[in-house]
Amino acid sequence: MHMNDTPVNLFQEILETITAASGIKTVLYDHAGFSKRSGRRNIDWTFDGHRCAFCTLARSTAAGRSACITSDVAEAVRDAAANSAPMEHVCHAGLIEVVVPVLYDGKHVATVFVGQSQVSGAPAARAAWLAERAAKLGLNAKKLISAYRALTTADRDMLMRIGKLVSLALRSLAETEDRAAFNRTLALTRNPAVRDIAAYADQHCCEDISIGMLARRVHHSSAYVSRMFHRTMGMTFSDYLASRRIDAAKKLLTTTVLSVADIAERTGYMRQSYFARKFRTLTGLAPLDYRRKYRRTK
Repeated sequence: MHMNDTPVNLFQEILETITAASGIKTVLYDHAGFSKRSGRRNIDWTFDGHRCAFCTLARSTAAGRSACITSDVAEAVRDAAANSAPMEHVCHAGLIEVVVPVLYDGKHVATVFVGQSQVSGAPAARAAWLAERAAKLGLNAKKLISAYRALTTADRDMLMRIGKLVSLALRSLAETEDRAAFNRTLALTRNPAVRDIAAYADQHCCEDISIGMLARRVHHSSAYVSRMFHRTMGMTFSDYLASRRIDAAKKLLTTTVLSVADIAERTGYMRQSYFARKFRTLTGLAPLDYRRKYRRTK
C-alpha cells in the first residue's frame, strides 16, 4: 500500500504484485497517459523503463542508447501493436522478453515488457555473442557479461504465461477505468456546481483558491460542495487542486530553468518544503530528479 492521500495507481499495483509473486521484472511504457487517469499518481520510476544493471550498462554509450530506443520503442512497441497479443521479442543486447500490448477500444494505449532475465536460448546467454555485441556498442564486455549473469533466471514458457496474465489484467483494468471516467463525466453533467468548480480550479489552480470561496461562487455551503465534489470526482477538492498544481509544476520543471523555489511559488505553494513533499507524493520523484529525468528524455 502507498502511504499517501493520493489514489494508488492500479496499473502499478498489478505490475508490483506480478513482480513480487514471480520474481520477473515488468516495465510499462505508457504511450497515451492511460495509466494516469483519475488523478492517480504516476507510475514509479522503477516500472517506467528498463532499469536493471544490464540494461543500464547496455545504454551507457551513445551507440547503446540509440540501439535501445530503436529496439524497444520503435521495433518492440510497433510489433506488439501489430500483433495485438503478447509476443516474444529479442532486444538488441540479446535479451528475450515478452512484449504485451495494452489495448482499449481497439487502440494501443500502453506496452508492458516482461523479462530482463536470463533465458535459455537468448543470444545474450552466449558469452562470445555478448562480447562481440559489447565491442560494437563500445562497452566493457566483461562487465556486460557479469551483469547478464546477475539477472534472475526465467523460463520462456513462464514469461509468456506471465505476459498473458498481464494482458488480461491490464485490459480489464483499462475498461474499468474508462467506465469510471464515463461515470464521472455523466455525474458532472448532472451536477453543474461541481462541474463549474472543477473548471474554475483547472484554470486558476495556481492562485489562492479554497472550497469556501468556490462554494460562494455557486451559491452553496462549503460542506455541501465538499461532499458533492468528493462524491462526483472520487477525490477531495484539496487532492484535485494539488494534482492540477503539480501538473503545472511538472511543465515548468521540464520547459524552464526556474528554481524549485520559484516554481513552488508560481504554482501556489508558500513553502518550498511542503511543495517538495507534495510533489514526491504525487510523482514518486523529488522535483529536481523529475527535471533531470524528463528533460533529458524529451
